[in-house]
Amino acid sequence: MTSPFPPGGHFGARPSPEALGNMGLQALTQVPAHGAAVAGSFTTGIMCLRDAIMGGDRRPTVVALFVDSLQRLRDIPEGWNVTDALVAALQSGFVLPHVAMRPALLVLQANTVFAQAFALAERGDRGGITRLFDQGLLRILSHPLLMTLLEASVVSGPELEFILTALRSHFLVRALQGGGGPLDLAQRLAAQCFLNEYAFARGADEIQDVARLAAHAPSDAFTVAVLASYDSLAAYPWATALGPDLAGPLLAQQVLEPAAERALAASIETLKPITAPVSQVVRSLYEENPYPRWTAPLRAPVRETAEIFRLKYLNADFAYLDTVTTPDILVAGCGTGLNLLMTVGGYRTWRVTAVDLSRASLAHARRQLDAFGIPDIRLLQADILDLGELPQTFDVIEAAGVLHHMADPLKGWTILGDKLRPGGVMHIALYSSIARRGIDKVRAFAKARGYPSTRDGIVQFRSDALTILRTPSHPDRAMMEEAGLASWHDFFSTSGCRDLIFHPQEVTYTVPDLARMITEVGLTFKGFSFPSPAFLAAYRQRFPADPAGLNLANWGRFEQENPNLFIRMYTFIAQKPL
Repeated sequence: MTSPFPPGGHFGARPSPEALGNMGLQALTQVPAHGAAVAGSFTTGIMCLRDAIMGGDRRPTVVALFVDSLQRLRDIPEGWNVTDALVAALQSGFVLPHVAMRPALLVLQANTVFAQAFALAERGDRGGITRLFDQGLLRILSHPLLMTLLEASVVSGPELEFILTALRSHFLVRALQGGGGPLDLAQRLAAQCFLNEYAFARGADEIQDVARLAAHAPSDAFTVAVLASYDSLAAYPWATALGPDLAGPLLAQQVLEPAAERALAASIETLKPITAPVSQVVRSLYEENPYPRWTAPLRAPVRETAEIFRLKYLNADFAYLDTVTTPDILVAGCGTGLNLLMTVGGYRTWRVTAVDLSRASLAHARRQLDAFGIPDIRLLQADILDLGELPQTFDVIEAAGVLHHMADPLKGWTILGDKLRPGGVMHIALYSSIARRGIDKVRAFAKARGYPSTRDGIVQFRSDALTILRTPSHPDRAMMEEAGLASWHDFFSTSGCRDLIFHPQEVTYTVPDLARMITEVGLTFKGFSFPSPAFLAAYRQRFPADPAGLNLANWGRFEQENPNLFIRMYTFIAQKPL
């Protein structure tokens, strides 16, 4: 399909890239949040955004909505030609790499050989996939889009994981036979396995073959990459003697950077010892599995503080916020720093304190902050329960995906509320009881079968779950599908799966719960945040008398009608009255 706005003709002059971007944004807000037909406004919107991006429009709203809309497709219609625009969107920095994973798979499936491999993966036919490696599949897997994603983000999708697992085994056989293979692809595969913390299942024969191959220091880069796809290079006794000629980029990723984080952990400031029993349990989890693993943050255009506030907090009272030029920001539960960099992105000046229970997570954040040239953020190991001892108050407080892991989330939220200045805003994200009903069933399944929350236990659980999903007659398949397990990005890494299925402390909520707690903390609800404007547009169509989306009773009804509406958590803004 060509652009709906060809140059010349009765359409007149071709619109500018920005005009096309605006047309695309407007068209796609008219598409329902769930289930979009490849016709009408949806097609027009995608084509406009595609042409806008290729014309040079790299506004965050344009590239993000383009990728988000492609995610909603079952396949990419012939002639849409979105590959170059997808690569440009990914390179813009305004899209997290994993968000482009599904559209990338749709692009690859347009290739006949890859489509064959995908169908074989759905049936669990590893032998059939292995035969395709010499029939063009290796070349397809070296597609620049996939190669970029392999080293930039945990890839998701059971079929692609099955293909990559077969590829790893194929490379292992080649290395044992003394042969080589495509080095760049082998190194990207090893980088991917490190990012997902070696979540791919391996057979007993593979385990023995890896031990045999690793018994002596390898003398070629291909073998090093193959071994690095089964375990971190730092785990091999000969790793200290490796140089960049053999290990290439894997040396930094798997040896030097982890060593740097271990050294940084000792320098992290501590508010006071973590003593609360549940906090200690949660800290232990994230010390063992810092979460999330990431390679690049979202980029944000630099704006004046008042403009950022007005863009982020559309319904806020700006009587106080308009007076803030350098906001004091508290990030409570910053983890490995991804949300921290997204929080400060765009501000010209800011003062940030970021706290977390886990020193390992904070060390990862410190290394990444230094790498991205943002050293002036205070990182502090602390429990939210102890933040009352901080002397300062804040204009903005972020607590996304944190409070629901506390023994008493309302107590933690109240402490944060006390640290918020009158007129300040708080960004909160909490689990939805309705949206997580399916995941709760999977959590109960894993607990009943006694999977340990170790790497081996999680790898086994994942392998069993993927087998169940490939087996139409299995009695547990409907439960796994109801949970949408294969659509959760977290399922595809060890730390993510542990957080999703094996977390020792988790509380979920309903919209009426939110309304009650917001009032008890002394805040005012200022609206939900969604990845696409289509969600709010659908709400406005259902409740036209509340265009700002501030009526929580309406939202409660809307969620009952759309149970997966808050599958990514309730993410919302609340403000402290003046």
